[in-house]
Amino acid sequence: MPAPFAASGGGLDDLRDRAGPGVELVTYCDGLDCALGSELAGILRSRGIPSVRVLAAGWVGWYEAGFPVEAGEAE
Repeated sequence: MPAPFAASGGGLDDLRDRAGPGVELVTYCDGLDCALGSELAGILRSRGIPSVRVLAAGWVGWYEAGFPVEAGEAE
């Protein structure tokens, strides 16, 4: 999914439908001190979405590592 799912307005059932075979979801939070990404991954797995990974360093780690980011309105 090209944009953060939270920006799409969909619910968990919609996410489960869109996360079919071959789709891997990544959850994240603000950094190593934030557990919300891990907690969300656990919830998603318990609700039948098996292909979930956690970006442990979170958004901050991604940005500080120099990986690409986009700005603007979610589609």
